[in-house]
Amino acid sequence: MGTRGAFALAIALSAGGCGLVPSRPIVVVYPAQGSLPEFPVTLVDPAGFVRDVAIGGPAVGGSFDRGGSVTQIRGIPTAAVVSWIGGACDVRATATVELRESTIVVAMTTDQGRGCILLGIPRRLTLDFVEPIGARELALDRAAP
Repeated sequence: MGTRGAFALAIALSAGGCGLVPSRPIVVVYPAQGSLPEFPVTLVDPAGFVRDVAIGGPAVGGSFDRGGSVTQIRGIPTAAVVSWIGGACDVRATATVELRESTIVVAMTTDQGRGCILLGIPRRLTLDFVEPIGARELALDRAAP
């Protein structure tokens, strides 16, 4: 790619609100609790929107409605909480951040183990974005296990 092509790509990526270099997956792990084993969550962010991810986060209004949500943290323009109800059968999850038109979507998939009791487990992740979320919508897309 020539100088013009590289410059045009850099302009297009920065105008889209994403990093110039695709990020590497970030893995965070919920610690074991009682009879529940550790629970790893991998954040995949091909466009480089997210700077960091952490387990937990503040409770935000309606965070577990309809199975989950992604909600900006009031007063922190670059932070959002992803909330969902997991299960005792879950062995790992993958959250993929992508831009769909003007909406930042966190597509969540969960891998399940075998032979366990049904138990709803509230889970939260805090995402720290590279840039302010601004007027963009946020959404959670849960794939059926």
